This record gives sequence, C-alpha cells and structure tokens, in this order.
Amino acid sequence: MKTRLKSLAKAALPVVAGIVTFGAACSSHAALVIDENFTGANDTLPDDWSSPGTAAYASIQGNRLRFQRTASGGAAGTGEGQAAYYTGTGLDGSMADGKIADFSASVILRRENTSAFGSTTSAGMVVRDNNTTWSVTAGYYIGVLADNTLGIWTNIGTGPSSNNNVTQAKALDWAAISITANTDYLLEVLAVGSNISASLWAVDGNGAKTGLALGEVSIDDASTAAGYLGLRLAAGNSNQTAYFDNLQVHSIPEPATALLLLPAGALLLYRKRRAARV
Repeated sequence: MKTRLKSLAKAALPVVAGIVTFGAACSSHAALVIDENFTGANDTLPDDWSSPGTAAYASIQGNRLRFQRTASGGAAGTGEGQAAYYTGTGLDGSMADGKIADFSASVILRRENTSAFGSTTSAGMVVRDNNTTWSVTAGYYIGVLADNTLGIWTNIGTGPSSNNNVTQAKALDWAAISITANTDYLLEVLAVGSNISASLWAVDGNGAKTGLALGEVSIDDASTAAGYLGLRLAAGNSNQTAYFDNLQVHSIPEPATALLLLPAGALLLYRKRRAARV
C-alpha cells in the first residue's frame, strides 16, 4: 500500500487578511476535491480523467501516471505535449464541468532523462485551462524543465505552438533549480484570485518534504476564470518519461464565502477590528 502524501500543513485559512498560503490548503474551510493515487490497471486512465494522447503516451503504469515518448519513429504513444486532465466534478461535487478556479494542489513528480534536449522538455501541472486539448487550449503551465528550471508559462494570447514545446509559450516567471533523474520531488501549486504560485521540494521515502524549497515561482496577474487541471509531459520530440503520483487538490473558497464559514466569535472580532480602524 502506498503512503498517503501529507505534504500540506493544517493551518487556518487567513481569509480576513486576504492572504492564503500553502499551509492553508487543508484547513477546515478548504475542501479536498481530488485525491488520486493512480492505482488501477496498466494502460488505462482513472475514472474522470481524459487525454488526447494514446494510452501508450499517458496511462497508469505500476500505480503511477506515466507519460512516455520516444524519438520520432519510436514505439511509444502519440500525443506529444498533451496533458491528462481531470474532468470529474470533485469528491464533493463542487467542480462544475470539471473546472476549478481557486485551489491548492500537490503531486509527486519524477523525471527521467533530465538532460535530454535541454529547455525543450518539461513535466508539470496545467491549471485553469479552458479546454482539455493542449494544442488548442488557453491556460497556465507550471513545469520542471530538463535544464534545471522551474517556471510558469501561459499560452493565453500567444496562440498554440506548432509542436507544443513549453518554450514557445510565454514565460511569466522562472527559478533555477537542481534536480536528479529518477528521483521523486513534490510540486506544490497555489492559485488564488489573480495569483498563481508554485514550489518544488525534495522528499523523503514517505513523500514528506525535506529541507528548503528547491525553487519558487509566482505571478500576480493571472486570469481568474475557472478551468481544467491536468498533468503534462512536453517531450520535445525526444526520449522522455515522467511519472506522477499522489495528487491532492483542495478547493479554496472565495474570501466572501470563507468569511461566512468563520465561527461567530471570529466574525465578531473581525468586525470589531474593522470598526476600530475607522
């Protein structure tokens, strides 16, 4: 049995201050909407998941979600650059049409061949996508590049690239990192309002974070529209394999909604503090 990832601290959601941190994800005000271990038969996708690529490109392998592509003419599946998207309504039924706007997410990520083709290959998470076909979609991508970069990209307003390489999308923020092939890392993503931020962490054998973040990126002018969430490998027409495991996504209520969830005493204290500032 695989160890359940417990990566996000159980801190209170600071809605009054208008600031949400990774630690707020598992608070009593946030709901667990996706809890996916990718267990199941090989060469399949879990229920409520879809991908434009073939099963050989994106499917369960050994109780992980595997993306695999060989160089041109190879035997692995087609669909280079595509993602596998969650299309269900969430564990609590709150994700209309499979879309979500504000959330915190964490996933275990492992890359092979991390030096191949440099910055044209990457693996990571797609968020707030308006479509479930990457080649025609508009959204955001948080990727770990083979040239040791963690970044946030968007193809909103740039049009889809001919071969879907992440470097042909618009880079919004990036950070230098150092990763090792065939090693598990934890990718955390937080999307609240116009802010999208992400961090990459080393993990121990149980999937728990160790040390300091290897890299952190953030943008504060993102589109706030709800969209699809997915996992992706951009292989750059090269021999590439990436694995994902233990995906957890918590929805974060809007500040106005979260305020209604506060205990009566906390709400009264909030009103008193506001009155004192007037």
